[in-house]
Amino acid sequence: MFWNSISKQLARPLLPAVRRHAVPTWQCAPSRFICDRSLLRLDEYEREKKKCQLKVKDVDSFWLRIFSLQDSGDAFEDDLKLAWLLADKDHLPTLVEMTEHFTQKCSKGSFGSFKFGSVMMRTCHYLNSPDDALKIAESEILRRWLNDPISNIVLMDLLIESGRSKEAAEVYEKLFKSEWFFALRNPLIPILYAISLYKQGTADSFDRANKLCSNLVTKLIYKQKIEDIIAAFALKVKQANIARHLVQKREANSELSWNIMVQANVMQSHEGSSVLQRRILQRNQHHVYKDTFAAIQATYPDLVKSLKIKPINLTVEEQVLGTIHIEDKDHVEAKRKRYY
Repeated sequence: MFWNSISKQLARPLLPAVRRHAVPTWQCAPSRFICDRSLLRLDEYEREKKKCQLKVKDVDSFWLRIFSLQDSGDAFEDDLKLAWLLADKDHLPTLVEMTEHFTQKCSKGSFGSFKFGSVMMRTCHYLNSPDDALKIAESEILRRWLNDPISNIVLMDLLIESGRSKEAAEVYEKLFKSEWFFALRNPLIPILYAISLYKQGTADSFDRANKLCSNLVTKLIYKQKIEDIIAAFALKVKQANIARHLVQKREANSELSWNIMVQANVMQSHEGSSVLQRRILQRNQHHVYKDTFAAIQATYPDLVKSLKIKPINLTVEEQVLGTIHIEDKDHVEAKRKRYY
């Protein structure tokens, strides 16, 4: 079944070898997606779409019939199910309008067992149509369908990748204001929120990111991921003390956190060259990222020569903004009855 379980993590992209740590490695890979496709369930969506295309022998006649019902609002539930799965980008504005009309006519605000929110968001993501996704999210009538985690995850991923980080952040803030804690407990939603704030890069967005940790309701392992994003943001805005505070407890076990710590210390000349040398030698299981190397070289060039530091081709930013892979399927989608 489509919704039975979250797909296992896809094979890792080829990257320089990095030792295993106590926390997951959040790797960077070129992608149109912040979240891995398996988390967004777009591969399964595409397969379902192809199945539907095979069922409809005359697609043109199907759309003529569907759009003939637009003014009357007499489309049936099954018609709309199929229409969303068969839709092209040009169909979306009309489909959104028709779905609004149908929702208004529905006495209980429910299409039986069919979960329209996730299908509408996946269709918009699949067709790369953030405008239509936002129209759905901002509609008082259709917004009710986005009360599950995965609909908001797909929406936020699409908005971030479309350069609309401000709107992506607003999705989280509306959920928080509405106290939709069922959705907020999903680790991907605050992770995507932290990324959207990072990408905005403003002083105000950093202040909001810094407050995020106190509002988290998620497992420690995902809180650490979010703290790494915010610590990297702190480096970006020259807030070395905050970056150091966020990662200092796990630098021994996390290569990313260790690189953030080194950069924060170098930024403020918090350590002399001898202390920094000892820190590097004590953590020789960690690789030095190329931006960490550049920071050390700019401040302590002799240390680079004496230790013969050889960086790997990764940066802190690449790591915190890399495609998200999560193995803990129980916390990717909350345990509630799911429908396609």
